[in-house]
Amino acid sequence: MHRRARALLHVALVLCASALGCLEPTPGFGETLTDAETSTTSAPATDASSSATSSGVTSDATGATSSGATSSGATSSGATTASQPCDGACDPVLELCNEAAGECECRPDFERCGDTCVNLVNDHGHCGACDVGCANNQTCSAGECLGPQCDGGLQKCDKSCVEIDSDVLHCGECSNPCPATQTCVMGECVD
Repeated sequence: MHRRARALLHVALVLCASALGCLEPTPGFGETLTDAETSTTSAPATDASSSATSSGVTSDATGATSSGATSSGATSSGATTASQPCDGACDPVLELCNEAAGECECRPDFERCGDTCVNLVNDHGHCGACDVGCANNQTCSAGECLGPQCDGGLQKCDKSCVEIDSDVLHCGECSNPCPATQTCVMGECVD
């Protein structure tokens, strides 16, 4: 029973270390267990340098331990890898990270045109559709290229007609974008 208790304690310590992101060998607990010591909890070895227990914890030939549960980004050397699937690649104003897919997606009401996200309703270079630009003397309003002035209480910002009380790229004033995680309500960026 003593050997089984020791093996279970070893597994518990490794799992705890994994959860805390520190998988450095613990003195006295990093040695490789023999088949006799782990016979009640071990699965067949997958190769000559590693044996796996039913908990997913492995001990390699050097005595270092690691766990199959490394989704926190911890590695067996104690180093950490990026925990964010998009790895900071998303534009903080135009994109949100889809963690399940591991990729950046356009914020709500925006469409991807080439390498960027745009609001087809009032983007001067993508007015109503990708790559449909308005002439220099026109503005984009409601997805259409119109005359140089904005109608209906809209404000002209960067050759676009916008409602500054609700436009996420011009919130409250021209060129005042809200972060991708916020919306514009009454000219203020809010969660």
